[in-house]
Amino acid sequence: MIADQMDRNQASKILSMRERPGKVNEHNSCVPRDNRLDECEKEAILDYYQSHCQDGYRRLIFIMLDEDIVAVSSSGVYRELAKMRKEAV
Repeated sequence: MIADQMDRNQASKILSMRERPGKVNEHNSCVPRDNRLDECEKEAILDYYQSHCQDGYRRLIFIMLDEDIVAVSSSGVYRELAKMRKEAV
């Protein structure tokens, strides 16, 4: 009984795969990202950078971690600083 049902499921899956050659797998809605920065984190990064602009972004990350200001990834800090520089131009 279970084997028959598995065979039917596999057959229907194979048939549906044949009907959609070349199509990309798509989600039904936007996928939420857990790695996005909150507004308060963005503000903290930019405020801290204003007072420590002589430091590079990687050094800035570790200083902010040590001082318990914000804990974000290096790519997040880089993106925010790049946005700030782009807006300034």
